[in-house]
Amino acid sequence: MATTNSTFATMEIVLDSRHANQLRDNGSTATFAIREGLDYQSESQCANVQLLCFEAVNTIYNITSKNNTIEFLMQSYKQDYSGLETSDEPVQVSIPFGNYTLTSLLKTLNDAITAILSVPEDDVSKQDLFVTKVDFNDYNGLVTFEIIGLNELGALSTSAGSYNSTTNIISNYEKTIYSGIYVLTDNYTGLLETLGFNVSYLSPLLTGKPHYGFGVKLTPQIDLTGTEADPIISTTYVVDANWAATINASNAYSINKSLGYFTSGSVANLSYPNCIYISIDGIQTKK
Repeated sequence: MATTNSTFATMEIVLDSRHANQLRDNGSTATFAIREGLDYQSESQCANVQLLCFEAVNTIYNITSKNNTIEFLMQSYKQDYSGLETSDEPVQVSIPFGNYTLTSLLKTLNDAITAILSVPEDDVSKQDLFVTKVDFNDYNGLVTFEIIGLNELGALSTSAGSYNSTTNIISNYEKTIYSGIYVLTDNYTGLLETLGFNVSYLSPLLTGKPHYGFGVKLTPQIDLTGTEADPIISTTYVVDANWAATINASNAYSINKSLGYFTSGSVANLSYPNCIYISIDGIQTKK
């Protein structure tokens, strides 16, 4: 910024908002007390102010390192169905930093999910991910996580094996039985809050290791079919009705009791500025 008049030479002043005397309006307005002062000769004296240059960090992005990652957990049972598995690892889905509309944000997030789902089954890098899509309802403004069809999930959990209904123990079984599909908030909350999920309402999830987050708890129904010589464990899934009722009553988020989809409790909180502008409110001087 430069000031000129008929009496004094041009003065160049460097201002850094990190060292402002006062910040307001969420940091967008800064007040500086210039140490040397600006002298003037009369009430009618004028100063011309010119902005020579301006530098700012790229905060115009509404998706940054603070809100670009979601962590999913496909919670399973132990191989013999004796309890919840404690070695299940979360699956992370991240999107690039940028300035998104809600439409472009969901498209980018869904593309990242699809990339994980598209890894061939025989690839050693394949990760279980049963959240298949994130959708937006343009009527109520809420965001929904859609999961794999429960019939399809049951088919993935049906295999040869033996099941003792008295002891509730499974043997000679090579598939996985699942107990829930969750979005975790242990490490990443920013993107969920952007999508309208209020993390302050959370309670612990029913998982092998302690976790907090959102999602749907499933109830597997196990039947032994086939022949005595060639037994088959047939698994079907339904949404845990008690869990869904508790969540729906809390208003933290809602669960579709038939499909298992879970929906945010608030509208998405996503601003998408297209420009930054600079203005000088005024210059106050003291004689």
